[in-house]
Amino acid sequence: MKLRLTQDLETIRRQDQLRVDLERDRRIAAGFIFHGNLYQAREQDLRNINGAATGAALALMQDAQPGDLRWQGGDTDFGWIAADNTIVPMDVVTMVNFGRAAMAHVERLTMTGRSLKDRLAAGEDLDISDNALWAL
Repeated sequence: MKLRLTQDLETIRRQDQLRVDLERDRRIAAGFIFHGNLYQAREQDLRNINGAATGAALALMQDAQPGDLRWQGGDTDFGWIAADNTIVPMDVVTMVNFGRAAMAHVERLTMTGRSLKDRLAAGEDLDISDNALWAL
């Protein structure tokens, strides 16, 4: 009987962790605000942001200048598409900061999720969809 109870508790613990992971991932994908605009942050979006931010950091090391919207080497100004489909111009410094904001968005929600898992494991009864639990 004790083994069965231990197995049941372990199953509940795994389910709680999965629920937190799903809620965390949903919140990450919902996006983040940067300079007053909402940006999507699905997995592919985050890869694209990371790649562009890395390119911007490299461009800075190669003497790209703040304010230059053609730091990427193209013949058009660089911009990122916000969630409302507007194109927001970004110079090299803004793109680096945008990448850092995306990273902070993911980190904050990941660490909050970790904390919620610990609280659930300690026996707290939490509604993990409660926005207050995920607030800064």
